[in-house]
Amino acid sequence: MSVEAPSVPLNPVHEQFQPAPAEARADSMDTLHRETTVIDDTRSIYPPGEINVSEGNQDARLTVIGELAIPGEQDSESHHAAILKASHSDGRFNYMLIGLTPKPDGSYTRAEGAKPIVIKQNGAGLLIGRQANSASHREGDSRLIGSEQLWPGSKYSTAVSGQHLSLKVVEGQLTLTDTSTNGTRINAFKKTEDQRQDEYSTDIIPDLDDNVAHHTVAGINLAHEKGLMHEGLYAGHQVIDRDTTEFEGGVDIRSWSAESEAIVVDSEQDPEPYNFLRARFDVFVRRRELQTKQPATELELLQAVKDAVAEAMDYDLPYTETVSQQVRAEDPKYRLINLSSYLADGKGICRHMGLAAGWLAEKLTQEGRLSGRSTVEVNQRQANPETGKKASAHEYMRYEAPDGEIYVIDPTRSSEAKRSVPTLAETIDQNDWNYFRPGEKRPYMQAHVARKLGKTARPNDVLIDRLPDWVNKH
Repeated sequence: MSVEAPSVPLNPVHEQFQPAPAEARADSMDTLHRETTVIDDTRSIYPPGEINVSEGNQDARLTVIGELAIPGEQDSESHHAAILKASHSDGRFNYMLIGLTPKPDGSYTRAEGAKPIVIKQNGAGLLIGRQANSASHREGDSRLIGSEQLWPGSKYSTAVSGQHLSLKVVEGQLTLTDTSTNGTRINAFKKTEDQRQDEYSTDIIPDLDDNVAHHTVAGINLAHEKGLMHEGLYAGHQVIDRDTTEFEGGVDIRSWSAESEAIVVDSEQDPEPYNFLRARFDVFVRRRELQTKQPATELELLQAVKDAVAEAMDYDLPYTETVSQQVRAEDPKYRLINLSSYLADGKGICRHMGLAAGWLAEKLTQEGRLSGRSTVEVNQRQANPETGKKASAHEYMRYEAPDGEIYVIDPTRSSEAKRSVPTLAETIDQNDWNYFRPGEKRPYMQAHVARKLGKTARPNDVLIDRLPDWVNKH
């Protein structure tokens, strides 16, 4: 049974943020400076009406879960924005950001002409910074928001960094990361580490959500504590998380946070091992196309990705531990190593194989041969004394096709019985690793049980309000 952990306000002085006049408002807020925090989206800091925003209707309810202020030329000129959560009647939710401006009485209200900007949950975060003083544009997987969108008629001040603050849904949680020179003021409740772990627990279906996934957040927080994050980068590399779709040049610090190595994906620095992997992949594809006498389908390409990585790398835990020890001795601060080292030796474990698969999928996407989203993900299983399960973690690749179907590419499962590329739903029958994201397994399990019983899966028959669209296909 999950026990709710207490929320911790970012500003410990205030149990609930009291809207204050412009001059005092920023001073009453806590400072976030070159660090990441996770917002507790279950706590409201003040009613939406305080900033002239409707509380919603029967289909969606709006709550204000945070307010941030980025610096102006002077403290009293800070630009403020409210963080909103929209909770829909069908169980869905999303986050939004909306600009605020001061009223004559010194309080704040919704900026005239400002529209809420949705923080999407597909890995595309929002970046606030002077690089977008007018219109917004994309920066990697994120969208850089212009000042005109938040505060029409205004510009970011020179005290705002080029990429000042990012808001992103990481592993199902709303995270704020400040990468600026001057910091960001914020009022919100943050989640404790215990709360982040407990929220995935359940006693409705035993062992339903026994896997959690907070490696990226833990890694980034630890890197900030050690002073290793600069302008949002780790040793000059973008951090790979479960929403990353471009792996080239990135670094995976999920195992680094557990005292292992930080794996850099860089085929330009050491191209030969990557090229050899690509050549193996091409052989599998040509072999398939000769058999079918037609171009390989996306599923066949994914199968070739899995087969190529499985053939290129043997699973070797002792070897990996030896390499990790060598890296810790040679580079105790960052512990960086190129994935090419493992590809060249033809050995590794799940994290190296998952990243290799992700790199191949990225190249295929760039070539227009894959049209979905490829991500490399980690699930951690907590120890369970009652069942005897030990704590463990596993890394693999997931592919979301344009129609929403999700496939699991796990090169460590390469035996003949598990050689195929299963859908996420099919992994339930395989009784293998839990490849589901936190909170994702319940709808699949309930539809799975309904099909086993020969029944139609209806929302009222199961424990949740909404089932995924693919249920109707089976």
